[in-house]
Amino acid sequence: MRLFTVYATWDSLPAAERAVRSWTRLRPDAPGAAVALVNACAVLAVLVGTPLAGAAFALPGDGRLAFAAIACLAAAALPFVAQVGMTATGTVALSAALTSLFAASLFAVVFFLPIYLQLGHSVSPQLSGLLLLPVTAGMVTAAMLSSRLLGRTGEGHWIPVIGMSLAATALFLLGVLPDDRGLVIGLGFMTGMGLGSVMPINQVVVQTVAGRTRLGAAMALMGLSRSTGGAAGAALFGAVVFALMPHLHVVQAFHRAFLVAAAIAALGAFVASRVPRVKL
Repeated sequence: MRLFTVYATWDSLPAAERAVRSWTRLRPDAPGAAVALVNACAVLAVLVGTPLAGAAFALPGDGRLAFAAIACLAAAALPFVAQVGMTATGTVALSAALTSLFAASLFAVVFFLPIYLQLGHSVSPQLSGLLLLPVTAGMVTAAMLSSRLLGRTGEGHWIPVIGMSLAATALFLLGVLPDDRGLVIGLGFMTGMGLGSVMPINQVVVQTVAGRTRLGAAMALMGLSRSTGGAAGAALFGAVVFALMPHLHVVQAFHRAFLVAAAIAALGAFVASRVPRVKL
């Protein structure tokens, strides 16, 4: 029985083993690390500065302008981070942006919908937590349906577009329709249906275009985008609510914040429509 094989040259190694051994000869990517560091610092400043922009933690005008400039820097740096080490430039960058917008919409709903129910509808904390179940049910249902549709057709380009559009519509209706608990539950399910169809397709697209050699970097980028978007979305929603509370009724303040979340989801639908088609 052969226990091992000795290869004479590098070219005689199997392709899989050459790929594994090539990792030991990688050189540090100083430009990529610098771009990632700048983007991380900018994102951190955005996450810290957004909640401070609310009325409860007022900032001087110069401070708000500084944080706004850093936010623009973070948005501009994200596509460059997506290009580092990636061969499918446009697809990965747009997918990372879509992931951030998806997470911003999702975490805004998950964090603040129970608070809205407690303050606006006088619901107990226990019941407000249970009323998040329709959102979860919608997400699970949409994820199963979109996965089955993708498996049958191999075409998933329009699924995230429709999903983010559905979520944007539901959030918009939450902001403009009369205050009713049953309506909130139904629109929560609709929001979950829209958001649940996004990430399964988006992740498969990124994994496909990244390939095996860049799979780890691509998934790390998706994780960074999801975490950043989720934190920024929750911070922005909270900043809008707390800034409006001294001037409006609690329900009206939340309705305005839902309109902001709807705009974010609509932007996500536009970004999803710009992601190049990939046959899966």
